Amino acid sequence: MLSFDYFLLVLAHLIVLMYVSYRIAQLRNRNPGSDDDDDGGSGFDLTPPKLDLPPGVRLPDDVHDEVEMMA
Repeated sequence: MLSFDYFLLVLAHLIVLMYVSYRIAQLRNRNPGSDDDDDGGSGFDLTPPKLDLPPGVRLPDDVHDEVEMMA
């Protein structure tokens, strides 16, 4: 036979489950008409970073320049 403790345990789990599902439904329906998937912040900057290299160290500007230097 089920005791009152098990009844309270099941009831507490059901209440928590209903609360979590209610909160998830609220988050999903917050902006239903917005197709904007931007999460904020800035986009990716695809330019290479400006490196502070020591004197005498130079990065190649292009692959062709590196091939010409080797020949």
